[in-house]
Amino acid sequence: MKPKLLVPRVPGDVLARGLEKAGLPVVCAPVTEKVPTASEDWFEPMQRLQNGEYDWVVLSSVATATFLDAHYDLEDLFAQVQVAAVGAATAEAIRQLDGHVDLVGPDPACAESLVKAFPPGTGTVLLPGAVGAAPTLGQGLNRKGYNVEKLRLYESVCLPDLPLEWETALAPGTLTYVLVTAGSVARAAHELLTKAGVKQWPEPIAFGKSSATVLRELGWSAAEVCETTNTEGVVRAYENVVRELEQKAARD
Repeated sequence: MKPKLLVPRVPGDVLARGLEKAGLPVVCAPVTEKVPTASEDWFEPMQRLQNGEYDWVVLSSVATATFLDAHYDLEDLFAQVQVAAVGAATAEAIRQLDGHVDLVGPDPACAESLVKAFPPGTGTVLLPGAVGAAPTLGQGLNRKGYNVEKLRLYESVCLPDLPLEWETALAPGTLTYVLVTAGSVARAAHELLTKAGVKQWPEPIAFGKSSATVLRELGWSAAEVCETTNTEGVVRAYENVVRELEQKAARD
């Protein structure tokens, strides 16, 4: 039996559905929750976005796309603006939510690769995202000549306890993997696993370079880093670690 893959998303999430369809033994449960910032702070930027007063809106994560969709109709919200996504997974999520995408950063997805792909310009960019998001993307676009306006929509907060789904999957003597989709997820999972006193931690598969960096800082290094931040990239990374397990078992 193949090892389970913990996915820190709600069941039915776009990525989770794709992984299940690919045949991976997925266990879905988030370890963070999004706490919205004051909605009155969004009103003016969102109104300007709908009125076509920005040249670009840049989405740096699936989480941001999902959060916006929970509050707005993305097709209408993005009707008069060019949309950039940090990577294939974010672009896929936007399209699944009926939004359009004009520019997709190359994989492996990260702020630096999207900045490189961005055309030089002097327009205005709206950069919605989480409180505490790294400044790399905004600073890079500023250097390219854009006037970047950051909008902090939500804060990713660690849940009080490890999800029951994770506890069940992490039975002693059972090898399990966990897909770490963001630095905030890495920190929350590390905190909750420590708090719960889990003896056999899951082996992390990092969704991208930034997640892998945070994992290293926590002393919980990734067993594999996805080459592309989409369903196919996760499937390949999972298949790689399973193949290594099988080869090791054959040698032993």
